[in-house]
Amino acid sequence: MFRTTSALAALAVVALALTACTAPPPVPAVAADAPRDVGVELFELPWTSVAQECEKTVGPNGFAWVLTSPAQEHVAGDQWWTSYQPVGYAIDSKLGTRTEFADMVARCTAAGVKVITTAVAVDAPPASGESAQIDADSAAPGGSATDSPTSTGSPTATPSPSPVVAPPELVAYLEDLLALGVAGFRIEGAFGADGIASVPADEVQAVADALPSGTILMSDLANDGPVPPVRETYSGASRIFEYQYGGELGAQLSVGALHDPALVDPRPAHVPSASAVVFIDDHTSERADAAITYRDGPLYLLANVLVLADDYGMPMISSGYAFGSRDAGPPTSADGAVLPASCEGLTEPRTMLSDGDRICPQAWTAIAGMLAWRSAVGDAPRVAASKGGDLYGFERAGRGVVAVNPGGTEGWVIVPTSMPDGEYCDVITGGADALADGACAGEVYKVDNGSVTFHLRALSAAAIDLNTLLP
Repeated sequence: MFRTTSALAALAVVALALTACTAPPPVPAVAADAPRDVGVELFELPWTSVAQECEKTVGPNGFAWVLTSPAQEHVAGDQWWTSYQPVGYAIDSKLGTRTEFADMVARCTAAGVKVITTAVAVDAPPASGESAQIDADSAAPGGSATDSPTSTGSPTATPSPSPVVAPPELVAYLEDLLALGVAGFRIEGAFGADGIASVPADEVQAVADALPSGTILMSDLANDGPVPPVRETYSGASRIFEYQYGGELGAQLSVGALHDPALVDPRPAHVPSASAVVFIDDHTSERADAAITYRDGPLYLLANVLVLADDYGMPMISSGYAFGSRDAGPPTSADGAVLPASCEGLTEPRTMLSDGDRICPQAWTAIAGMLAWRSAVGDAPRVAASKGGDLYGFERAGRGVVAVNPGGTEGWVIVPTSMPDGEYCDVITGGADALADGACAGEVYKVDNGSVTFHLRALSAAAIDLNTLLP
């Protein structure tokens, strides 16, 4: 679960004025929108750039939290996974200094965005200054990596035995980060790809017990790790990264054969919804076995739309960079520091990307629109879907409807809905402020006598909700 006692502020209530002389048909009340819950992984992004994204894209577009790469000192090297091979607990890395990290946390918090940072347990931290003498080449043959480009939780070279967690040092480090304003932590590599827990569930629980009430904890379990009954042993202390969810959804989309999951909780072979962090890919799965990644262009957007539209789990969007080699890190300066990057203004998916270019889904108009849609539908349950050829659409009981066309030709699908009759503005094309100034900034769809017809071009989507009913 999201282990916090404080509630996020609700968004503004949308008021519907009654102007007709005679009473109109009853319309369901539009309640205050649900609290934000969606996060974005800003993978290998320097602290100065994370702060800028919080202020320019992440906060304004409605995200609740960011997940950062580790802040710890680490082995030297250009490969991305060197950030996940810590040599100590000092907050000093190729992503920035302690001062820059603290400034980032303060700026993100001011923008209404919680910061969750990745924490990797260190077997035995070296004496001060030793980290500069350790590089990726010397660390790889017998290093203590807990992350890798080839499989979640395994280093590129032959792995050393699973590191022994030192709770006092780890807890002291986490408390230091909390003092800087961090809201919580992703425990990296909590279950290795070899099936051996590097941070056993009882030790994750011990860490949770040692930290202040309200600290957010998430456990990263390998996607080829244990079956759900074992994974659920972690859920008492933390949320769990549910790799199987994105794998199954991506596999369906990639062949154009979408079908409903079991609309029960817990879903078969998945952890309970309240314990799950769900996503189509993250920084490890996109380098390993993810069925759909940024390389799939518009299909990647559709996949993320469906993740955000579901009523299962707490969604996370992955925001990394284009790469040709799985080892490749982001662009760096001559001294090894990761170069700053900005997603401001990159409101649509790009079809042509060079290695190192940022993907930037947190800035996309369609993603911002779906965050507003998700807030509008709140906890309304998902209803069984309708299909029309390749098209697939479903309602979140009386509050919103979404449809996607993963096929190669245009088509249409009719989705039953209990939403009031009328014209609605699409948030996929219109964005979070689709009805700014009362005019629709996107496509218009009509609910008529208990259904809505979506006519969609190939590889496109649409979504409407009660907040987008045109006057």
